[in-house]
Amino acid sequence: MATAKPLNMRYRLRLTALACWLAVVVLAWLSVRFSVTIDVSAGQQHRLAQASRALLDTMPAPIHIDAYLPNEASLRRQVSALLSRYQYLKADFSWRFHDLDSEPETRVQHAIPRTGALFVEYQQRQARVEMFDESTLTRALASLHTPQPRKIAFWQGHGERSITAQGDDDVSQLAKILTQRDYQLTSLPGLQPWPDAPMDALVLASPKVNLLAGEWQQLRHYLDQGGHLLWLTEPNAAALPQLAAYLGIAFSEHTVDTPAPELYGLAKPGFAIINRYGNHPALRGFVGFSLLVNARAITTTPEPPWQSSVLWQTPPPAEQPLAISLTRLIDERLQRVIVAGDGDFLSNAYLNRLDNQRLTLRLFDWLTDRKLPDVTLEQPEVYDMELNLPKPLWLGYVLTFLLMLPTCFLCLSVGLWWRQR
Repeated sequence: MATAKPLNMRYRLRLTALACWLAVVVLAWLSVRFSVTIDVSAGQQHRLAQASRALLDTMPAPIHIDAYLPNEASLRRQVSALLSRYQYLKADFSWRFHDLDSEPETRVQHAIPRTGALFVEYQQRQARVEMFDESTLTRALASLHTPQPRKIAFWQGHGERSITAQGDDDVSQLAKILTQRDYQLTSLPGLQPWPDAPMDALVLASPKVNLLAGEWQQLRHYLDQGGHLLWLTEPNAAALPQLAAYLGIAFSEHTVDTPAPELYGLAKPGFAIINRYGNHPALRGFVGFSLLVNARAITTTPEPPWQSSVLWQTPPPAEQPLAISLTRLIDERLQRVIVAGDGDFLSNAYLNRLDNQRLTLRLFDWLTDRKLPDVTLEQPEVYDMELNLPKPLWLGYVLTFLLMLPTCFLCLSVGLWWRQR
């Protein structure tokens, strides 16, 4: 009986150790299969705002994001941490990273800046995000959930650039991109009455012949009612003297060149590289290089209530405006007009050159007053982000933890070593 008790104790210890080992294995397996995230910060700083959570609850379809980013670990960790907060609340929220350096064709095709961009897809609609924060991403999701399509009409019948033809001078690639961004494009044939349906903007894409008297009356009535207009012109385009006089503008007879376009492999007569943009709402924060072809400078003498602003211009010392905006208030509504002395920058041949596509989309977004929904995110109150101590107490901590304790541990270690000897 005396030997049985230690033997039972030994078996009991072995069974206990085996049970503990099995428990560890099961917990490790569960931790791989399931995850639990708890935000224990005082201000709930690591969870989505209430507006973002409410928006995700109303979006039943899957959400996918293609993240085109440079190969920087810190940036990818930042974006991954942001997207993980959305995925925690929505299981079918997914994303995929793409390396900008390994996909140069995609970068050029979509005019992705060097800092990267997120392409958000929801129910076959797409939004683009270039600022990686919760506010911008939630607003993009809101625009996909409740789209507000903008209607743009391209006037045809005067030799304008076509939105359906595939020629180098046409704008079919731009039309495809705008359609993906929930713009509704239509063609207005010449010599026909305009439809009664309202349109958000009218585009005159380099007409080759002047307007007839009846067509000018149509256009003037549209402008008198506060319609938005994008007028593109070039040396071989029609002058449209009635429209120029109506807006108070004039074009130079000669095209503009800028220095050293050969640095970008674009050594060709008539090419101009632009990187000087006006302080304008359409281009606020825009940084990049744009390629223009046979651009003409614009002089403005608008009569009140028209107000003119420069969109982009040649480098100093000349600083000639190459594109301008005109605005005025009609019935407490801001009318917007853009006039550019070049239309090639958004054509099929040059849309994907340098930053032309980004520039073009900025223009259309401002012209049609297309904004992301105004989603208000409450900012959590942040606690204990700074440690402010009186100088004597701070000095005491330094002496205690950086001098006294290390010295005591060192003396104790030396003493133990000496005693063992």
